[in-house]
Amino acid sequence: MSETLPSEDRVEPVPPYQKTTAQPGPMKNQFPFRLGTTSFILRDDILPNVHYLKDKVDHIELLVFEPDEQSNYPSPEMVAELNAVAADHDLTYTVHLPIGIHLGTRDILLRKKNVATFLRAIDATRPLNPHAWDLHLEPDEGSQTNPIHDLAAWQDSCFQSLEELKSGGADPLLVGLETLEYPFEYAEPVVNETGFGICLDIGHCWYRGYDEDWFIKTLLPKARSFHLHGFDNVRDHRGLNHVPIQKLKRFINSVAAQPDVADRVVSIEVFGEKHLTPSLEVLHELA
Repeated sequence: MSETLPSEDRVEPVPPYQKTTAQPGPMKNQFPFRLGTTSFILRDDILPNVHYLKDKVDHIELLVFEPDEQSNYPSPEMVAELNAVAADHDLTYTVHLPIGIHLGTRDILLRKKNVATFLRAIDATRPLNPHAWDLHLEPDEGSQTNPIHDLAAWQDSCFQSLEELKSGGADPLLVGLETLEYPFEYAEPVVNETGFGICLDIGHCWYRGYDEDWFIKTLLPKARSFHLHGFDNVRDHRGLNHVPIQKLKRFINSVAAQPDVADRVVSIEVFGEKHLTPSLEVLHELA
């Protein structure tokens, strides 16, 4: 997910995929990977969204947060219901850990506090047996596109934080560090040194105009969790009707071609029915 909007001249408008049909049917078991979306399609809490989506998709990306000492972490009763829904409707979950948490800060006390935040979120959602936890290695207080004022110091702080996450019980193979809007080459050495996984957000790649070949050929085989969304000339996390169809086909086919494709999860990372419906319509034509 992204947190800031670029200026409108950063991205050229993309001609939308032209298709008008009735709302597509459920997309369960339509691809060799598991296809899902976020727990914020309805403007409501996690459980109403899960019940709304349980027969539409294979997978749900649960968005959790912890602002001002509050959280929407599931209670034991909610965990039991989420697990029951998953069992009855062939659902899996990933958990998107809270955003805006800086593991690369040079403030040691704040860094340790941020590590503790992630460990609380992981511990609270561990009983859901999530397919993965998606984690942002946030930039520092600079801009999203050129955020690292002292790259070596940021990488060292991120390394220390991730090692502390492992010491606190996080399984690095199940925590995917998301490709954000800054060049992933900044974070790649930390990923390689710590053994954490990758959450590949192809929407961020397309939106920022990064090297799509490198993302697909180098990063995609390493990722278990993927975020997929369109973009317009204002911002990302739009419907897939805003993605050139050849780009979308290439991504879908690349994931589907992986030898362990059944262990891959693709989340349409949009927020609202107005973005989900056209996305499912486009994918219905590709299934």
